[in-house]
Amino acid sequence: MANQNHDAYKVVIIGNGGVGKTTFIKRLMGINDNDIQTGRYIVTSAYARYDLHLNTNHGVVRFDVWDTSGQEPPGVLREEYYQNSDAGIIMFALSANPSFVNVKMWDDDLCSVVPNIPRVLIGNCADEHQKVKERSISGITRRRSFEEYIKMTATTDRTDKLAEPFLRFAEKLMELSPNTLHLV
Repeated sequence: MANQNHDAYKVVIIGNGGVGKTTFIKRLMGINDNDIQTGRYIVTSAYARYDLHLNTNHGVVRFDVWDTSGQEPPGVLREEYYQNSDAGIIMFALSANPSFVNVKMWDDDLCSVVPNIPRVLIGNCADEHQKVKERSISGITRRRSFEEYIKMTATTDRTDKLAEPFLRFAEKLMELSPNTLHLV
């Protein structure tokens, strides 16, 4: 399942607009952005690509990360973003039930283009009042066969926490034992 180029693993980050996808990847990459500091929401136009390098105990692992806006309508445009993905992150806001309700739609959309890829579900905004029930989250994680569910706050969590989904993907794609890959 490794990328054809063996250069970088393509990971697409999807979910409703405003759930923290861009903040998540920018913070992980160490991009100091005034909008992150002020909490101001800026819509990602269509998509943005990031070249993420993680220094791990197995060397540098590179990801081609596609951050989608969450505003694009279903269909050809979104399908183009998903093509050739090695893994996917579906993010929702723990403080916004509608973003959780749409997890199934985002997962169906992604899996219709790239079936059977590893996917991680991220519940963001753990520092805010949680409106989504843990029971609902564990149910969808199990039913939809997500590799893992990670609860985080993209604006304040440490880099090692933000890197977790990428480390899990790398373990799977590099055929390593679970929880053996870590940042150095």
